[in-house]
Amino acid sequence: MKSVFPGMDPFLGGHLWPDVHSSLASVIKELLAPLLAPKYVARLETYTVVA
Repeated sequence: MKSVFPGMDPFLGGHLWPDVHSSLASVIKELLAPLLAPKYVARLETYTVVA
């Protein structure tokens, strides 16, 4: 059957996606970090605590 979403890979949409997403985000962070420094920092995950 032809995909209803052209350009999307259903194989990556399943259980492999979290690994692909994490790896891709890490590579993008490494590429952006030198361009942002020293004024900004690239972060993958942040959290906020409201007291």
